[in-house]
Amino acid sequence: MAALAAGVSKQRAAAEGLGSNQKAVKYLGQDFETLRQQCLDSGVLFKDPEFSACPSALGYKDLGPCSPQTQGIVWKRPPELCPSPQFIVGGATRTDICQGGLGDCWLLAAIASLTLNEELLYRVVPRDQNFQKNYAGIFHFQFWQRGEWVEVVVDDRLPTKDGELLFVRSAEGSEFWSALLEKAYAKLNGSYEALAGGSTVEGFEDFTGGISEFYDLRTPPASLYQIIRKALRGGSLLACSIDVSSAVETEAVTSQKLVKGHAYSVTGVEEVKPGWSGVGGMSFADFLRQFSRLEICSLSPDSLSSEEMHKWNLVLFNGRWARGSTAGGCQSDPGSASSVACGNEAHIFGLQPRPCAEATDDWSTCPLAHERMRRLPSEMSRLALGPLQHLCQQPSPGLAPPGEYLVVPSTFELSQDGDFCLRVFSEKKARALCVSFPSADFEIGANKLKTVLNKEIYRGTDNNHLGTIDAHEMRTALNPGDKVLEPRCAQFSCSYYDDG
Repeated sequence: MAALAAGVSKQRAAAEGLGSNQKAVKYLGQDFETLRQQCLDSGVLFKDPEFSACPSALGYKDLGPCSPQTQGIVWKRPPELCPSPQFIVGGATRTDICQGGLGDCWLLAAIASLTLNEELLYRVVPRDQNFQKNYAGIFHFQFWQRGEWVEVVVDDRLPTKDGELLFVRSAEGSEFWSALLEKAYAKLNGSYEALAGGSTVEGFEDFTGGISEFYDLRTPPASLYQIIRKALRGGSLLACSIDVSSAVETEAVTSQKLVKGHAYSVTGVEEVKPGWSGVGGMSFADFLRQFSRLEICSLSPDSLSSEEMHKWNLVLFNGRWARGSTAGGCQSDPGSASSVACGNEAHIFGLQPRPCAEATDDWSTCPLAHERMRRLPSEMSRLALGPLQHLCQQPSPGLAPPGEYLVVPSTFELSQDGDFCLRVFSEKKARALCVSFPSADFEIGANKLKTVLNKEIYRGTDNNHLGTIDAHEMRTALNPGDKVLEPRCAQFSCSYYDDG
């Protein structure tokens, strides 16, 4: 009951705007304005008790306490590093981001792209901070995490060695917004070392809450040039990279002076006349030859391959994988259960058709547990999502026709604890319902689940044999001791099945 009450409380807070960019959730309960005022009143500079200037903030292995790389590190505040530090000098630009001794080029490419869109930048990097007025050694930033914006505060003690910043720094030596942003992101992820190695699209999504797409540049779609142009016009963030086939190729430099394994931000695309010579650019043909992968993070789910724009409704579920309960792994993992649901929490969505829309069943299959099903289907077909990515966020599967879908979020391996956020965008408001199973030992396939939902439970309580059930019958269906639905989902059931 406590968990249910907490969930209801969170929903009410979200309805009042909590979690929006204007009313971000306070990470670890730390409120920037309150803490800054306390420091100003007491005349001391802020020292963050939640992310102390100590070895654990640096890392755990390569940057661990006993690592040679962390010897001689001194934490210093910007006023100790230069006589007149500035938060931002002349506006934030790509040249404000220079990589230090941390393998987080993916994050730096995301930050560099962020500077191209001032509106997006100042969502993440609030303007109301500097080293002059009301300076108290405390700064704050906002990141998108599992469906809501989170405000992270940090003190301005930064790791240095021999008087120089150890990690991100600005080409303008007196500017510190990028170094402090990196520190806030490190705090959110547990340490600086946690940022070593990643995908630019993870940074994109944490900075925008956007929707990601991936393109293999070895087999690009014919309309890729138009896709890139539309993405840039719409304020999307783009990055590209060169794949490495072995560890030996990591950091290798190509004939075009590009570094393999590094991430690069895509800042623009232009049609030019023959003979034009640009600075810092290359032809589109060379772009396809030199790079292996393109990542695009759009601010809405509108297809980049179509000029049609939509107004989207969002259904969002926050859930958790719990070992021994809802962490059943995926079918691609030999150690996981072979059934579709295999002990994971499942979500059912009903997507209503647009007027005069024609649905299609011409789908290919894939091994992931993202399933489409109708009320009483004669056959099941799967939405093709492609291979599971080693990423915090999985790529968007694209547009799907109207119908009912069973979506089973999972980690790759069995029994991995963690939180997840599932988002579904639809032109009409989608009906949604969460389904859980008693334990990881309880296995159920898609067809069996269909039977349980539509026959054993709902039909079993259809007392008047009309093929429908009313609200009273629905509540009765959810009462058995071996119930399939979690209590928090019961309230959605009546509206979900209100059309019989």
